[in-house]
Amino acid sequence: MRIVVKAYNEMRRYAPQSPADGSLEVPPGSTVRAVLAILGIPSRNQADLPLFRNGRPADLDTILSAGDTLVVFAPMSGG
Repeated sequence: MRIVVKAYNEMRRYAPQSPADGSLEVPPGSTVRAVLAILGIPSRNQADLPLFRNGRPADLDTILSAGDTLVVFAPMSGG
């Protein structure tokens, strides 16, 4: 199934490089965790990521559907 991945901040290095719209082919029934693994995001970093599926908060066990948009941000930091 095809989804769209949008990554921001430091996470852009993991975004699909082509096609330009960020679309990615993943197995049906994939979870957010599985997609992050496909993108190469280390599992030790995944729990801290702000994640959104179709504009709503998602967690690592959220099951994705064809046409979904997964947005990944780097964790917030500050001082």
